[in-house]
Amino acid sequence: MQAVGKSSRILQKMNIIKPKITFMVSEYGLENDRVGMIEEDIQQILEDDENFVVQNIFSVLQPTLQGGIKWYLCNREMLRKDFNVLSALLLHGKYNIIEYVEQVSYTGGSYIIRKGEPLDMIFFIALGNVVTYSTKYDGSSGSSTTIELKKFQWYGVKDLIPWAVRSSSNLSNLPLSTITIKSHKQVDIFAIKATDLKNIASEFPEILNMEVHHSTDSTGQMEIVKWR
Repeated sequence: MQAVGKSSRILQKMNIIKPKITFMVSEYGLENDRVGMIEEDIQQILEDDENFVVQNIFSVLQPTLQGGIKWYLCNREMLRKDFNVLSALLLHGKYNIIEYVEQVSYTGGSYIIRKGEPLDMIFFIALGNVVTYSTKYDGSSGSSTTIELKKFQWYGVKDLIPWAVRSSSNLSNLPLSTITIKSHKQVDIFAIKATDLKNIASEFPEILNMEVHHSTDSTGQMEIVKWR
């Protein structure tokens, strides 16, 4: 009877969690077969400890499943027009950089970064919506224009990668953010911290020292990647 009771309680919890898993998979743009894999992971966690509270689904997944999801999310950049150095590293088989990618969650109304603050990470939005704005003051009043940051578009790459290559200190002389980025509702980002970016720069200087340029053909598809 006790076993039946435990199974019933776990089933009830899973019925609550499953829609959240489906939502996360959809927002992350993952393949549908990931749903079952994630459900199995969560089910096993609850089997081991039925009182475990699952607040952040991604954070409790097995490392191999986390790594596969991070690889997919980062690798998809190679299919976008905003091809960047991180994509180049993946293209050159430097798969271990995925270890440096961290998921961070923010509640609604949270500041991810403020204008004028040190830019200490590069990141992209995987779930939720964020707005960016930069307020201008004329001495008596201020004005700002809000822009929604696109999902899966890396922010901070153009500023922080040159810093990672050139700076001799771990956190000195970080570039400053020119905009404020704020979550609208719950937001999941995937980020690489500045110190980790320096580790990547020291490990793969031949790639990070190069500027990545891309051009497109008349159809808008990626044509070439030039190294300079």
